[in-house]
Amino acid sequence: MLTKTDLNQIAKIVQEQTTKIVQTETPKIVQAETRKIVHDETTKIVQVETGKIVHKEIIDLEKRLNQRIDKLDRKLDKAINFLDREFIRLLERVERIENHLQLEPISH
Repeated sequence: MLTKTDLNQIAKIVQEQTTKIVQTETPKIVQAETRKIVHDETTKIVQVETGKIVHKEIIDLEKRLNQRIDKLDRKLDKAINFLDREFIRLLERVERIENHLQLEPISH
């Protein structure tokens, strides 16, 4: 049968071994968990920041595209107005010629 001294010695050995294990394993566990947390948080931050950058780039591209579309619209309006004026002038010339030569108007 074990005496009280034996039990105290066993308890002391168990305590020492437990302390050694805790001291050696705790940093490993903490390091592993810290790496996992840092990885997870870094991934989240990268995703959020990437989303912000992509969103900003899309907005910038939309602005440039809209500016180019507006410029094309203005150029197209000028071209149409020019062609309309030329067409009207041509119609007036044809009418004058028809009147001068006494020709029947061509139906449009």
